[in-house]
Amino acid sequence: MTYQPPASSFTRFEVRPLSPTIGAELHGISLAEPLEAATVADIRAALLAHKVIFFRDQAISRAQHIAFARCFGALEIRLIPRCCGLPMDRSRRVRKISGIPM
Repeated sequence: MTYQPPASSFTRFEVRPLSPTIGAELHGISLAEPLEAATVADIRAALLAHKVIFFRDQAISRAQHIAFARCFGALEIRLIPRCCGLPMDRSRRVRKISGIPM
């Protein structure tokens, strides 16, 4: 028996459930552009309904990723210790892009 997802009530994008219990892909939405408040509300509703959501094939910059994340609340930047070849100033670059004071 194959899983048949229920009809979606979202009109701004397509929701493709991945299983009966958790996970969905959201299609027909670009995270590269600023989103309307109603679209953000629908994304939040999809997250609450499916617990995990995926946006496939999004070509977005770090700044666009940060702007999208800010739609859901204040960002918390954590310092990354120098290890595994990662530069220590990585958190400074994220803070600069996102406009968070250093």
